[in-house]
Amino acid sequence: MIAALFSFLWIGLGFLGNPASPASMQYQRTGDAVHPNSGVDLFTERTRVQEDANTRTVHSKYYKSNQLFASKTMVWDTQNTLPSYTFKNQHTGEKEVIKPTKEGVLVGYQNGNSTWKEKILPKKDNYAYDEGLVEAVKNNWSALRSGESLSLAIIVPSRLDYYNFSVTVTEQQKNLITVVIAPENFWLRQLVSPITMEFNAEKKLTYISGVTNVNYSDSGTQPVQISYTGKRIS
Repeated sequence: MIAALFSFLWIGLGFLGNPASPASMQYQRTGDAVHPNSGVDLFTERTRVQEDANTRTVHSKYYKSNQLFASKTMVWDTQNTLPSYTFKNQHTGEKEVIKPTKEGVLVGYQNGNSTWKEKILPKKDNYAYDEGLVEAVKNNWSALRSGESLSLAIIVPSRLDYYNFSVTVTEQQKNLITVVIAPENFWLRQLVSPITMEFNAEKKLTYISGVTNVNYSDSGTQPVQISYTGKRIS
């Protein structure tokens, strides 16, 4: 999804530092998003991850009744420690951009017909957003499994700002670990539901729950649960 956390936070998944990449690899992840209370089908996500020696690209497409309505692209390369990120909902007109610059991180946002707005955030060494949450877990796998917590500054494009979150493993079995990402601020924790993610032994994301702005309608955010199946395709 990796999608919004509360009315303005996308879990949704960049983390400082390029992920280690094999010579060449493509991986595909697919999941159906359902409402956690009603069980109603909301959308289908199809994500493809492509890695080579110099770049890593994550491209996601979102479908409602087999109709493409939104897409997302993230690219890590050797020139930047943070990935570039773009999200566009063709149905509602919502757009998000995150791009590393020499001065810091450019964050841009537009909702429907509203005016485009952007801001340069200062440099930090623990920024994360969207698929970067998955990378953060993978890059800190052993430490998290041993009981350590991880602090991330999650960028929220709609707010042109970041918020500090903690990452902890709450349950682990031989072939599965459960990770919870929650606000560090006490008062924010009273308002914001945590993100829950599950990973298999190969460090692949198999489940996520939270609140997302991936929405076919223009009614804002919605709670979702997504169970993923994946396979290597090259």
